[in-house]
Amino acid sequence: MVEFTEEEIEELKTNISQIKGRIPEHLAGWVWGTYNRINGSNEKQPCGCKSAAGLWGKAYNTILDYVKGLNNDR
Repeated sequence: MVEFTEEEIEELKTNISQIKGRIPEHLAGWVWGTYNRINGSNEKQPCGCKSAAGLWGKAYNTILDYVKGLNNDR
């Protein structure tokens, strides 16, 4: 499992709570980078168009599940 510092965990919780539906443009890079870090991958960031919505949803859900797992471990 990937390790995050306490500061990074707070950032995860803060940023993921800001996302309601569509991912804000200012958080897109953060979402994709965090998704790659959690998965241990280096997938290229998709475009922000509707055709990539499934990829963005997968990234969001991966981060959300990770944060929920953190809450369950504490």
